[in-house]
Order: sequence, then structure tokens, then C-alpha cells
Amino acid sequence: MSPSFVPLQDPPSFQRWAAAQWRRPNDSTIYGAVELDMTRPLALIERLRHEWGIRLTLTHLVTKALALAIAKYPRTNVKVRFWGKLEQRQSVDVIVLVAGEGGRDLSAHRITGADQLPLRELATQVIEASERIRRDEDPQFRQSRELVTRMPWWLMRPFLSLASLCMNELHLDLSKLGLPVDLFGVGMVTSALQCDVRLTASAARPCAPGRRILAGARPARPSWPGARYRRSSSCPCAASP
Repeated sequence: MSPSFVPLQDPPSFQRWAAAQWRRPNDSTIYGAVELDMTRPLALIERLRHEWGIRLTLTHLVTKALALAIAKYPRTNVKVRFWGKLEQRQSVDVIVLVAGEGGRDLSAHRITGADQLPLRELATQVIEASERIRRDEDPQFRQSRELVTRMPWWLMRPFLSLASLCMNELHLDLSKLGLPVDLFGVGMVTSALQCDVRLTASAARPCAPGRRILAGARPARPSWPGARYRRSSSCPCAASP
């Protein structure tokens, strides 16, 4: 080992997972980006917080909007298997990324049938799941973290490749290892933009094959010079929260 480097001590499970699964970046393509005027949705969030007594956030609103958009265009809810076999998902399952271990690690909560859930129920589910993860009381997160933490680094990449084959191609249920079938659904929602960054583009989660729809949530001004807001006539989540 070079004298300029030393082994990283006690890396979080997500960092070990990502280092083993992701290859060197070779495609910097961003297929689309849009910023929206959130004045009216933020006012809606403030009103519903008082009415419902829960900490509704922009992340919950974006998650619901993403699920409704995918449900409206079901061809976006397709999975690619076996190097080109297309299969339609039967429900709109969306992932919300959650920071665990005081921000050291990254986990996720999967919302099954997110388009069918009322906004209040969706928000409550995400809030409760996030609290469990941060208290280290989520069994699936604990299982997958312990598995990754105990595994030697040289075994991580072949294990994750095998796990991806089992989950994504063979549709085997590895729930006992914290790795259920189609683990990451069709889309992800992240709150990374709240960390005072202007624009971010994230790689897909490990074991998540193909393209993913990534939605970031943060109230802010446009991120690039000359960018303008697009105004929406109505909020898609306001009709039946």
C-alpha cells in the first residue's frame, strides 16, 4: 500500500456497498432536469401541517407527485430483465432515501402502491419508517447493514453481482438478507438538495439495474443562469390528500 494511503476505518455499510457495486463512471448523461415554482405547494404543505398535525415536507409531496406521474404513464413503470426482456410492474413502488446512523449511512424506505396512498398516509408511513431507521429499529436495514459490514471487501463485488442476478433477473426473494425482490422499485426521491447544494445528479443505488427516475426536493431559486420556473395550474397532490 502506498504510504500516502491508509485503510478507511469503520466505513458505513452504504459506502462499502457502493464501492463494490459501482464501476468507474463512464456515462455522464442527464436525460432531463426541470425546476418548478413551489410557492403554491409550499403554502399547501404549511396549511396541511396545521390541519393534520404531522410534519409534512416537500419530500412527501414530491414522492406523491412522482407516483401519480408514473401511474399516468405506465410505460415508464417497466423493468428490463435478461438483457432486454421488458416486464410491466403491477404497482407503482417508489423509494425514499433516508439517512441513518446520524447521517453516516444511507438507507431507503420502499412505498408499495404509492400512487394509491392518500398523501397523509404516505407521509405518515415515510415519517415512521425514517424514525425506525434512525433509531436502528428497522429489521431490513439492520439485516442488510450487518451483512455488508461483516463481509470481506474482496467478496462484496461478487456477492452483490450474485444478489442482483437473484433479485432482478430470477426474482428470488432474499428478504432474510434484507434484499427483497425488485428492491428499489421504479423511482427514487432524495432530500440531498436540502444540504445547501444547487444541483446534484446521483448514480443509481447498487443492485438497481437500468434507468431510474430520480426526484430531488428543495425549495430554491433556479440552479443555473437563465433558468426559469414552470408554473403548474394545480398541485397533483391536493385533490384527495
